[in-house]
Amino acid sequence: MSKRELSLLVTRPLGQASAWLEAFQSEGWQALHFPTLAIIPTNLSPKNKSLVLALDQYKGVICISANAAHIGLELLSDYWPQWPVQQNWYAVGPATAEAMVDWQIRPKMPTQHDSEGLLGLGSLKAVSGERILILKGEGGRETLKQVLSERGAKVDELALYRRAIPETDIEPLVQWLGQDSDYVKVITVTSGDALKHLLHMAEPFKAQLLGLPLLVVSERLKTYALSLGFQQVLLSQGTSVDAVKKALTDFV
Repeated sequence: MSKRELSLLVTRPLGQASAWLEAFQSEGWQALHFPTLAIIPTNLSPKNKSLVLALDQYKGVICISANAAHIGLELLSDYWPQWPVQQNWYAVGPATAEAMVDWQIRPKMPTQHDSEGLLGLGSLKAVSGERILILKGEGGRETLKQVLSERGAKVDELALYRRAIPETDIEPLVQWLGQDSDYVKVITVTSGDALKHLLHMAEPFKAQLLGLPLLVVSERLKTYALSLGFQQVLLSQGTSVDAVKKALTDFV
C-alpha cells in the first residue's frame, strides 16, 4: 500500500487544523477538514477575575491545552503586562508549549502529553503548601487537581472556555464517506468530545464510521474509542505533526 492512498478526515476545531492539513497534503494524502468541536470563550466571572488578579501568588501555572494557553494568556496579559517572577509554568504538550512561547513563557513539558505526564514531573511531586493554578476548559478530567491536592497543594482552576458542537455542514462528510476509490479512509481525532460529537453529528452513518480506522493521540482516548465500538484504533504519540505523520506512515 502506498502512503499516497490515504484519505483523512480531520476533526480539529477551526483555526487548529492548518498544520495537519498542509502536512498531509505534502505527503500526497487527501484530507477533509470537518470540525466536530467548537471552542467558545466564557465570560470572566467575579470569582475567576479574583484568580487572575492573584496570579503572582501561585507557585505554578498549568496550561492543560493549547486553547487554554491561547485564551488564558491573552486574558492574563490584560492584567499582567509583565509575568510574575520565580513562577513555574507548565504545558501539557508541544502545541500548548508553542502557544505559551508566543507569550515569552518557557514552560516545563512532560514527555507523556497528558495529566499523568504532568504529574510525573519532579517539580509537581513535592508541592505541599504551594498554590497552583490550572488554566482549562469547563468540565474535563479532575485527575490533575485531585492528585495535586492530595500532594498538599492548594489548587484553583480557571475555566476559560466551553466545548460545543459546531454548526458544520454534514454534506462534505457524506460525500467523503461515499467516495469509492483506492484511497484508504482514516478518521483523526484529538479529544473525546470531538469523537463524541462526530458520532452525534453523523448519527445515520455511525456504523460506517465505526468500521473505519481511527487515529487518536493518547492511550486514554484509544480506550474510549474502543468502548464506543471502533474496531481499528491507531495511536499517535501526541498531537504534533511529526507524531501524527509517523503513526499514519507506520499504518500504511
